[in-house]
Amino acid sequence: LLKYKIRRDIVLVLILKDETDMAYKELIDNAQKHLGLKLVLVVSEKGERINENLIKKEVADWKDRMFYISGSNTMVDSVKMFLGKLGLPKDKIKTDFFPGY
Repeated sequence: LLKYKIRRDIVLVLILKDETDMAYKELIDNAQKHLGLKLVLVVSEKGERINENLIKKEVADWKDRMFYISGSNTMVDSVKMFLGKLGLPKDKIKTDFFPGY
């Protein structure tokens, strides 16, 4: 997408231990600049957590979105369970995890 500068309506919610923990920062910065990517950082070191208010504030049309969750198995399961409790249908949630992470 970056190569062709194809804009997409994407909201990336990154859950980080601290702000220096961000992988692919340059790629994400370029995607924000050229593709219209919206980045929402959730920094656990600051006591921030993903919750219903954050989702509703940052992703107003969340009920209509597809969610892709990737990370440690524990984190993926936790976010998947949270989205399920919000009433998001299972077919709107896609998961992947990094074993050993």
